[in-house]
Amino acid sequence: MRVVAIFIAIIGLTVIMTACGSNTNDKTSKYGFEKTDIQGETIGLSEEKPTLIYFMAAWCPTCVGGEKVFAELHKQYGDKVQLITVDIDPSVDTKEQLKKFQQKYGGNWPHVIDENQEMAKKFQVKQLEEVSLINLKGEQVFRGVNPSLEELQEALANEGVTR
Repeated sequence: MRVVAIFIAIIGLTVIMTACGSNTNDKTSKYGFEKTDIQGETIGLSEEKPTLIYFMAAWCPTCVGGEKVFAELHKQYGDKVQLITVDIDPSVDTKEQLKKFQQKYGGNWPHVIDENQEMAKKFQVKQLEEVSLINLKGEQVFRGVNPSLEELQEALANEGVTR
């Protein structure tokens, strides 16, 4: 009887430790996703570096500033942070328009059209120019509307990301 109780306790502890020890940010995370970018590549949250996501629209003139901030972050941090630009107005913007926007203002990081606004809903985006920072645990650790380069640098520094 005692052996059975110990055996059950060990199994229970193993299940609990496995569940609690899992901090991956895959598709099962609250913020996990899998999308195809405008280049046809499948993207999701990185398991190796924090992810910054910029929610915008290619037709939006003020969204250019946020894309330029991302371009500067890309220069400064390179592969230390994953950048993703998400166009949340698929009723107006096309893949071709987003490609032109990327070529004119952005850089070589994934750009996605949020076809069914799944990402906007998942991240509870209320307006254009919102930025979210997701850490390696799959947690949103920063959220801001039109944040400055300095604000994003500080958010990344809080996650241990240096230039």
